[in-house]
Amino acid sequence: MHPYPLFQAEEAEREVRSVVFGAFISHPICVVCRTLAQLGYNPLPLNKGKYFIFAGPACLFHPNFFAYARHIFRTYGFRSLWVGAEVALAREALTCAIRLVVTKQLEVRYFEVGGGAEIARVGPRSVAERFQLFIRFIIRSSICVFALDLFTYPFLLIQTRTVAQMVCGRKIYGDLFDSLSLICEKNGFMGLYVGLTPLLVSSMTGMALTHLTSFSLDVLFYKLINNLVANEGRTWIRSILDGLCSFARKSITYPYALASVITSTAGSSLPVRDITYRSGLSPKCEDWRQVHALLRRSGNQWRGRYSFFRSYTGPFTIGFDGRYYAAPILSI
Repeated sequence: MHPYPLFQAEEAEREVRSVVFGAFISHPICVVCRTLAQLGYNPLPLNKGKYFIFAGPACLFHPNFFAYARHIFRTYGFRSLWVGAEVALAREALTCAIRLVVTKQLEVRYFEVGGGAEIARVGPRSVAERFQLFIRFIIRSSICVFALDLFTYPFLLIQTRTVAQMVCGRKIYGDLFDSLSLICEKNGFMGLYVGLTPLLVSSMTGMALTHLTSFSLDVLFYKLINNLVANEGRTWIRSILDGLCSFARKSITYPYALASVITSTAGSSLPVRDITYRSGLSPKCEDWRQVHALLRRSGNQWRGRYSFFRSYTGPFTIGFDGRYYAAPILSI
């Protein structure tokens, strides 16, 4: 039998390998296609359909991400589906390592941080103690989330710019270290953190809402449902409520994450622009709050969120082939 520390190290190594392998396999869809969709890259015509697939008002839909991947493969070649993969994999490995280290240190050396340590050891016995645990989780999770975003954001910024330059016709960013050096030389060290603020807003809000909904559901079950519903029914109800809360949470936080992706291209010399303005009259949107407001006003605040059934309600143009094409703001 392995010594406990060695066993933990092996478990951590297996987790990192699993995360990195999953990130590599999903990279074409979850990184390349999603990033381009978030930046407004819409080369394919829109499709007509029903808003609820089989019912509802007529609506325009973007093609799914697999159609995007096929278009990228045919236009830019097979290797383009893994553009930026080395940066993305490094970021995933670093994220996993930081999460393991911070969580371990909080559990071993800083167990008292956040208060309610005794309640955490023996478990809550009242609503007041559950609330104390809720505050404890918020404080401790904030430390972990902030550390993750702070240390991994430069990788995310380079990843976004590397993917974007593929369709911009410019080769500005090379490998990871060359890109880091280029950004620091051109924009200074803080250039690595352009767009970090909306990502922190998204991450912190999502974390707080996760713990808030968990606390609320715990109290709801503790006070009401446990006394009214059998055990099998409680599991089913909890799963349904967790799913609804997760959907609501992502709907609130996603627009900020999208604003972060778009803002991260500011100062990159990549042509992110507002195509609804002609003759160079596009407003400057280097401030993430302007980006967020502009996306919200145009109905583009959720673009790139879904891989399938991607309804589109923004402005559009009619191409030479007579088909509809999206004309979203802040696009490449």
